[in-house]
Amino acid sequence: MASLEPRSNNKVYIVLGLFGITIIIYEIFMLTPGIPKLYEIIIIPVGKGYDLATLLYMSGSAITAFSSFRVAKKYIGSAMFTKAYFCLGLGYSSWFVGDLLFFYDDYVQELPHLIIPLLPDGEKTFIVRPADFVYLGIYINMSLHLYLNTNWFEKNKLKIFKKKAETKFFLFGVPAIGAVIYFTQYGTINFESILGSLNAVGGAFTLGLVFWGARVFKASSLAPAWTLLLLGIFISTVGDFLYYQVEDFNEVFGIYSFSITCYLLMYMIMNYGLYKHMKIL
Repeated sequence: MASLEPRSNNKVYIVLGLFGITIIIYEIFMLTPGIPKLYEIIIIPVGKGYDLATLLYMSGSAITAFSSFRVAKKYIGSAMFTKAYFCLGLGYSSWFVGDLLFFYDDYVQELPHLIIPLLPDGEKTFIVRPADFVYLGIYINMSLHLYLNTNWFEKNKLKIFKKKAETKFFLFGVPAIGAVIYFTQYGTINFESILGSLNAVGGAFTLGLVFWGARVFKASSLAPAWTLLLLGIFISTVGDFLYYQVEDFNEVFGIYSFSITCYLLMYMIMNYGLYKHMKIL
């Protein structure tokens, strides 16, 4: 039996390598001069037209939500796991619905939105769009998934403020550091978008839960599947950071941005992790 584990690990590395090759090929098609860009190939001619790159990206959250709900269904009867994976499915459903609203607003027609002044004279404002509210559901549900799973397996199931110092750092220190990094970019306080700021802090909080989960699950029988899920969520937080760098500070964002590459890689790893999880059940 001991010889089976290296083979299983080798298979995981091979699959992750194939994911990496896929991403490299994607980048080649996106960046190489003379090759038709995926975001220039119109598939659905509505409004400005939905391009192939956008549809590939949007399919990732839909497929991941479906896979999460399948795992939740497998766990029917469990006191906690059904809720945990249902939350994960809701998180990726929020991602998909948010993208639907975001790209509809961008490609078809502008949806109703709020314009809120940052200064009394109204010189600086930020826009709150429907997608911004929906995207908050990503971090709420993903954090619930991570917390429910990790707290269930942690030996010390104490209340949050009675946990070990290391756990408190993951739950509070990492989000605080993420918030400081986000709000003090380039030596200035950034309040360009309050909802964007909440999303960024939500991503940092999720990252803290990932570190906590990695510590708790390192000796578990679910470690291979959970490591993939944690890796996927970690990559998504990297993509979030890159996205908010572009959106809030450079104001140049497109489907060709590197954050989208991170999200595509994350979707592949998450679905592979969920597949591995179902195989263990």
